[in-house]
Amino acid sequence: MKSQRIGSAIGPDHTICLPPVEILLWDALTADPKSGVRFSRDIIMGDHIIGICSRQLKTAVELDLPPVSRQSPNDLARMEVLRARGYKVINVPSRDVYLDAKSVCASIVKSAKEHSNGTLDKTLVAR
Repeated sequence: MKSQRIGSAIGPDHTICLPPVEILLWDALTADPKSGVRFSRDIIMGDHIIGICSRQLKTAVELDLPPVSRQSPNDLARMEVLRARGYKVINVPSRDVYLDAKSVCASIVKSAKEHSNGTLDKTLVAR
């Protein structure tokens, strides 16, 4: 099975086009270097691509794009892989990002730090 990037489209130049809400969330998450948390995009884990995650705090951010009526089997499998590796999965409604991206990011960082008991992996922060 090939890795899948859900919620994205392939542009005419064969690049991945991210949904605007994911770009907004990414920009907000990476805007504050004082948070001490480093996020990465498009990390491959097994057969899955994790859109946004913090490896240092073992936290993945799943953006719920409308219409979301139920989780697909791929979503459930991805969450199972993440949890088996000790990751916390934070689901974020896209509507909340549009309404107040800064507050959403603060909540993500707080939750991620709580998950790791506030201890940062200094080797990953230094990179």
